[in-house]
Amino acid sequence: RVLVLTVKQSNTVNETQANLVIHRNVPLYPNAELVDWYTLAKKNPSWLAVDENYGAHLWTSAARKGYVDLIATSIAAG
Repeated sequence: RVLVLTVKQSNTVNETQANLVIHRNVPLYPNAELVDWYTLAKKNPSWLAVDENYGAHLWTSAARKGYVDLIATSIAAG
């Protein structure tokens, strides 16, 4: 079982392209599961500290908790 997370970046062109590839390819692998970090992160912009090099970093404890909780929920659901 492999969890594949979508991305949230400050560079929306790269972000869109990366997420398209992820969404397109995850269904090709029967043991892969999509975890939608992008949507959760977009709903919580205060979680992310953005830098000019594409980063959307999890520098707050709320961000780290949200990320870990998303993954834990996905693991528990599987």
